[in-house]
Amino acid sequence: MANSTVAVDPTTLSPTSIEVMANQATINIGTIGHVAHGKSTLVKAISGVQTVRFKKEHERNITIKLGYANAKIY
Repeated sequence: MANSTVAVDPTTLSPTSIEVMANQATINIGTIGHVAHGKSTLVKAISGVQTVRFKKEHERNITIKLGYANAKIY
């Protein structure tokens, strides 16, 4: 596979520019711990995504089904 490179002026780059965002590394961070120790709260604080999604989860105030959230970290 050919490696194509495009000339980019580094002085015009910012953390939110397309060239930077498209080349961000992908990592997977997992949380593990006992019930009601703040795992879902931590995920929401980092990503802004609420992993508690189902009626029974809201009623019991716990996450029953595995939740995922994508987040960009600069």
